[in-house]
Amino acid sequence: MIRLCFTMLLLNLGPLLWAQKNIDAEPNTEPDLKRIYDLFELGDNCNDSSQASHYFHEGLDLARKLGDESAMIQAKLGMAHLYSRLNSPHLAIETILDLDPQSSQLFDLADSLKMMDILSSSFSQLGAYEMAVDYKKIHCALISRTDNQKDCYYSNENLAFLYGQSQQFDSATFYYKKANQIAEDLGDASIRMHCNNNIGYNYQQRALFADALEHYNRAIEIFKSMPKPLGPDSLLFAVVKGNIGHCYLIQGHFQSAVQELEASTHTLRILNDHGNTDSLHYGFYLIQLAKAEIALNQNQSALEHLALAQRNLKQSPISLIEYYGTLSKAYEKLGRSEQAIESLWQQQLLNQQISAGKSRVNSHVHDLVNLQQKRIERERNLLALLIESEREVNSLKVILISSTAILLLIAIIIAFYGYRRQQTKKRQLLEVEGNLTKLKLENKSLESRQLKEVLNHKNQDLVDFAIAITRKQEFTNELLDKLDLISQAGESSPQDIKDLKNYIKFQLQVDSNLKVFQENIAKINHEFMAKLKERYPDLSPSEQQMCALLRLKLSSKEIATVKNISPASVKVMRHRLRKKMDLNSEINLSEFLDTLA
Repeated sequence: MIRLCFTMLLLNLGPLLWAQKNIDAEPNTEPDLKRIYDLFELGDNCNDSSQASHYFHEGLDLARKLGDESAMIQAKLGMAHLYSRLNSPHLAIETILDLDPQSSQLFDLADSLKMMDILSSSFSQLGAYEMAVDYKKIHCALISRTDNQKDCYYSNENLAFLYGQSQQFDSATFYYKKANQIAEDLGDASIRMHCNNNIGYNYQQRALFADALEHYNRAIEIFKSMPKPLGPDSLLFAVVKGNIGHCYLIQGHFQSAVQELEASTHTLRILNDHGNTDSLHYGFYLIQLAKAEIALNQNQSALEHLALAQRNLKQSPISLIEYYGTLSKAYEKLGRSEQAIESLWQQQLLNQQISAGKSRVNSHVHDLVNLQQKRIERERNLLALLIESEREVNSLKVILISSTAILLLIAIIIAFYGYRRQQTKKRQLLEVEGNLTKLKLENKSLESRQLKEVLNHKNQDLVDFAIAITRKQEFTNELLDKLDLISQAGESSPQDIKDLKNYIKFQLQVDSNLKVFQENIAKINHEFMAKLKERYPDLSPSEQQMCALLRLKLSSKEIATVKNISPASVKVMRHRLRKKMDLNSEINLSEFLDTLA
């Protein structure tokens, strides 16, 4: 029932957990407010509990005079934290419950974290570990919203410890592993050492001593790799050594237990001498050392250690119960029965006082919860109205978002179809341009073919013309031969025949048809001649003309007739051309020249 009521309280204070006020915002700088926050800071840093309480009450009174709700919240949270430190969990819880739920909007993330930590710690001190776990889980969820990985580690580690105290060891192991991963990511040797010690303690509670000792020894190895000034790391070293000794004691390895516990208590004594007091651990490990010594019949040494332990256990009634039980065994071993009985009587009396105190505290907490439940009932209707209003707002938001989404979708569709139309027009224009280009290319190809055919016709005319000239030359030569025969027969006067021969030769030399043929060769093959001059600039005009005739596939005899030279001269010119063109004998000269066209 108690747990249910506090869960309802938490739901009512839900806005605390999600307030978005800026943590770093500076407080009001007015003199009175500055005085209030100065008092709160003094209370947080003061080691004297009564003086710290005075600071918080003075600050709270000033806040009430000013009517500053935020300052009053800070004062009550500070006082609750102080009560938790003073082992007065019922007062801490009462102070938290005294907070007005309507002031939740004034909470920031730091305030919510502080409240959850106080509630978890207070219920843990009362032994209500399940409720302590609930609040610590909320604390873990809140701390994960910050970037402080070290605080996140400690929150998860504390949650694992609480699960261990409530005997939920699987859950404890899960959160210890999570804390260990954060410790490894941080790379902080002190935190890694702290984590391994606590994991070892978890295994020790489950009587898994081999696993516990493995993690304890891992913590010791980490410590050995660190600088060793007297400080928190040395204190943790002493705690780890004490836990190892306690493991050995439970297993019955008393000599090893004495060795480890002596190392632990020796370190703690040195730390106490330097002002780093930790009386609870010191007293607890002195009791464990005394137990091991009693098992080894070192009873006088055990009494000395127990006397030293008593002076350090005034604030720990639970450890005092164990102290009186151990003291009774030491007296019994020494045969001092009356003192042994007295110690047992003191142990029983202390047990009764603690049980009565727990009953009073539980009763008081139960009354506080009942009062708070009534307050929650009064606020429930208001909360229902707020929820209904929020639903209406959310409905309007959904309608607005839906409308915006529909309009956006319509705009996207319109833009899409516009884009498609534009792309279709572009594609059609490209197709028209492509067709035009294709037609132009076809026209150029047709013109090229026509020009080529004309050129071929002209070349054929040249060939025919060259053949005609050759035939004319042959006819003339035959005519000359016949005239020679006439001359030899004596039918005409020699002078007349000689004059006739000279006239024919003259006509052969100045034959205008030959000149026209040579001019046409240069005109028709001007493109070929230009490429030939570009590639072989050293060729003479006669050699260039020779190349043109060879390209027309004329024989050596026909070329000799056209150029009016002997066939032997044609062969010489062929050889000279091959040499200038650097061609071997295997290459056909006419075909090679054809490739240059």
